[in-house]
Amino acid sequence: MFDKYVLSVYIKYIIVVQALIMILTMFTSAISHMQGLQKYGFTLAQLAKLELLTIPMGINSALPITMTAASIITVLLLMRSKELMAYVSLGGRVQRFLMPFIAASIAAAAFMIFFDSKIYPPVRAAQQQYYSELKRQKVTNNSSLLNRWIMDDANKLVHIGMLDPVNKNVRDITEYIIDDSFQISHIRIIPYAYNDNGTWIFKNIQSADLSTVPPKIENIGDRVSSSPLLTDLTSISGKSPKQLAPNELKQLIRVMKSRGLNTVQYEMFLGAKYANALSVIVLVLLAVPIGIDFSRRYSPLKSAATAFAFCLSFWAVMAAMSSLGGSNVLPALAANYLPLAIFLVAGVVILYRRERSR
Repeated sequence: MFDKYVLSVYIKYIIVVQALIMILTMFTSAISHMQGLQKYGFTLAQLAKLELLTIPMGINSALPITMTAASIITVLLLMRSKELMAYVSLGGRVQRFLMPFIAASIAAAAFMIFFDSKIYPPVRAAQQQYYSELKRQKVTNNSSLLNRWIMDDANKLVHIGMLDPVNKNVRDITEYIIDDSFQISHIRIIPYAYNDNGTWIFKNIQSADLSTVPPKIENIGDRVSSSPLLTDLTSISGKSPKQLAPNELKQLIRVMKSRGLNTVQYEMFLGAKYANALSVIVLVLLAVPIGIDFSRRYSPLKSAATAFAFCLSFWAVMAAMSSLGGSNVLPALAANYLPLAIFLVAGVVILYRRERSR
């Protein structure tokens, strides 16, 4: 019975904290989009719809913070009301008290993985499509980094085989030039292009003039261009690797490896998808035992500060390991999961000590 009560209190504060975070996220996002009211002629209704489409996109990033904060609040309230002390006095064990929190965190981790794989991609596509419509962009942009078709202008259709926004390069570009009769008059094939301090270097360009019979093939070689299209695409997609679903990242990694390209950054993004979900369990296992203290020197403020300090240490170590992984100092697997293992052990040790000291 007490387990159900604890779980109900915990869920209530999860909802409250998550709602507050979403409101703050919407407010911050709305400020960043306010320029669109004047620049692109957004109406307030359109801006509100855009922000509503943005809400689901922040759920996974906010959920670890939400679960951690809600668990600390729940424990502190139960300590203040003496309900937790009464539970322990009647023979209840700290390990058993922790079970509703662990169950909820496991469910949250599973939800995060499912959301990232199944729900997030269509929501992300809908949000980006609506934003493009509001801006009246000619470029039909999508989030995929493979096989992208773009209408650059009324006379040119571009196909991009692979876009690498991390390393700022593009591969397998094919440009189709359309004449006034809506026929393809020229085809340009560009195997590789990369950004060099703001300018784009196009390598080994070949051109085919289809207006002649037989088509005239010409090796143009290398060219330098400002290429606003590629600059816009790589900047628009700058965060896309993090936002791609796990299956999309796996596909991208397979394609890049088949071409002998460096996939370290993308392997880090993929591992982070699962590490971020599992971090919910580790953070709850850290926060709950730290908040429990039956000594005479117990201070709710001190317990809350200590719990948050441990959680901030976890995120700091995660960020440091991510940097080492991205620099190829550590393998992606170790960089993503070693912090989880370290703090999981720390949480178990703290729980054991709380159980012994009750």
